[in-house]
Amino acid sequence: MSEIHAVLQKYKSKIFGIPGVSGIAIGYKETNGQIQDQLAIIVFVLKKSSHVEDKYRIPEQLDGFVTDILEKKFGLELTSTDPFERFDDVFSGISITPEDVPPPWGTLGCIIRSNGNAHVPPGDYILTNQHVLWYADPNNPNSTSRGVIQPGRANDPPPPNYFCGNYIYGVKDPVSDCAICTIAGTRGWHNEVPNHPWRPGRRDLMGIAQAAVGDEVYKYGATTGNTRGVVRFIHYHDPILPIQNSIYIENPDASMWVAKGDSGSVLIRYADDFVVGLNFAADANTMLNPNQHRTLPDNLPAYYGGYAYDIQSQMNYFGAIVDLA
Repeated sequence: MSEIHAVLQKYKSKIFGIPGVSGIAIGYKETNGQIQDQLAIIVFVLKKSSHVEDKYRIPEQLDGFVTDILEKKFGLELTSTDPFERFDDVFSGISITPEDVPPPWGTLGCIIRSNGNAHVPPGDYILTNQHVLWYADPNNPNSTSRGVIQPGRANDPPPPNYFCGNYIYGVKDPVSDCAICTIAGTRGWHNEVPNHPWRPGRRDLMGIAQAAVGDEVYKYGATTGNTRGVVRFIHYHDPILPIQNSIYIENPDASMWVAKGDSGSVLIRYADDFVVGLNFAADANTMLNPNQHRTLPDNLPAYYGGYAYDIQSQMNYFGAIVDLA
């Protein structure tokens, strides 16, 4: 995988210089609409054409790796809004938000343990997206408090027992969207996620792994709950949108994957409950019609495609050694 990724990086800038290119990634080659068992460097274009100048033609191979051209336009919709219930012990999939209003509502991803760095003391922390906790970041000129509350629906001011921790540190740029907060002494925690539909209880998060093309995955978001998808592409880079080196997930049935409020949820491998990514956005061009999904809070739209960042790359911002707590 490192060899094909190196080739992608080598040719990325040149390919982005071709008019009409909408992205580049590693994925399985498609033939007549059928996904093949062959990894390829995928070049996305807004519109395929049989009349292309020679200087703009994509070679059938790049340094020995087959290429494929897919017609697709990507969009970006950050997935964060208002979820629901208070829990004494916090866990993956429930709502959190800054206590400042108006907040960008989102989802608790998981609990991480760090040995610390210049920004973060050693300890256990709640992990979610930076855009979810932005109003708790002192660097936000509108922020008045580092406080984070759970659940993410509250009057102003929120009830005192909603307090669940203080913002510590976060990063948001084209390769990351992650932030952590402390866990209040009044709250416990479990690295668990609500079980699959129609099954009681919760599932343990078993560890950290890397996503691979074709992985069956699921997530539990505060708005949409448990949904399933497939990793279509990894190392996805976009020439225009602020997204680089991301994981792209689709629901294979073109039914609901994410909606606003799911930002910060973790991407989990279905086979073994290993966490592989941190969800941060929907693909705006995969929005479903209202009659294609169940009614969501505030009549929010749903999307069948979305983006995540590799989970370990996000955790590495918070210490030299970071893993699930």
